[in-house]
Amino acid sequence: MPMLNRRIYASFPYWRYIKLPADRALDKALAQLYQFVAALISQHRARILHNPQIETKPSNFLEALLVARTDDGKTFTEEEISGSILTMLLAGEDTTANTMSWMAHFMSVHPETQAGMQQEADLVLGGGLDRALIGAQAQ
Repeated sequence: MPMLNRRIYASFPYWRYIKLPADRALDKALAQLYQFVAALISQHRARILHNPQIETKPSNFLEALLVARTDDGKTFTEEEISGSILTMLLAGEDTTANTMSWMAHFMSVHPETQAGMQQEADLVLGGGLDRALIGAQAQ
């Protein structure tokens, strides 16, 4: 991350012309990361191919990206999927905190969505979460 920040804030992209040892190390690490993401995408594509029911009920973010369709029926490009996966891998806690804050906000604005999320949580957790919270508040 420090090397990426260094590149982001550099006034001139020297690494395109002269590679310092740290630049070569970053390039190597990025190449390995891109290979890892490409292999991950390939594995999940094969998994979906062998288990078509995943298309209607993806079990993770990558599967959801691979089966998603735009309004005009197109799938995401390989670059879009790779970019999203890289963002998830490299994103920090601020991203997670911001996402949760916005989710809480939208749940308050759309109570019907909040109710649906509560129903799903009750289905998965057996409704025990509410009872546990109520019990903890009573003590």
